[in-house]
Amino acid sequence: MMVAFKQNQDETALPTARFAEMLAGMGAGVGVLSGKRYPLSDMPRLPPRSVPVPELQP
Repeated sequence: MMVAFKQNQDETALPTARFAEMLAGMGAGVGVLSGKRYPLSDMPRLPPRSVPVPELQP
């Protein structure tokens, strides 16, 4: 599970390279509340003023 607090008023990309050790072997995250899929191979886009809580999956 991963939590990302997003307080900006603009959509922002999350640079997943900085979490490489933690995300090793994980291919995507699926939001536990929204069901939205966040691919981890590129930089997922986070909506403004959001708190996505994706469950990490291989």
